[in-house]
Amino acid sequence: MERREKVRKLTRVGCMPWLARDRRPVSDAVYRDLVSTLFTMRVPIAGFGALYGIVGLLIYLNWLDRVIAGLTGAAIVVTAARIVLINRYHRAGGALQEIAVLRRWELGYELLTYLFAVLLAGLNVRGLTAHAR
Repeated sequence: MERREKVRKLTRVGCMPWLARDRRPVSDAVYRDLVSTLFTMRVPIAGFGALYGIVGLLIYLNWLDRVIAGLTGAAIVVTAARIVLINRYHRAGGALQEIAVLRRWELGYELLTYLFAVLLAGLNVRGLTAHAR
């Protein structure tokens, strides 16, 4: 019981303690460096997006599955959005922006990354379940 109360105090997500992050403060310089590293990933993101598109297209051509086509199209859109986000970050000033603004950029990057991961998982699940039939 005591541990649960401690977790609730440490997190604002009382019912989901696994979402809690260790919020040790880092200096602004370190935070700027970490965020700027995220926004250097244009080529790997484009590569993963292209790979997803190629694999999705090949699966679709083999099975003519609309779900695969939808997942592939959505992944291409999300990949494009991630690249646009990176370009806008650099146009807005990159790591020289205020910390609060950098946190918003980081959140956008994080959400688009999670969305791509969900789409990747969806492609895997659909492929495995369709193949098992």
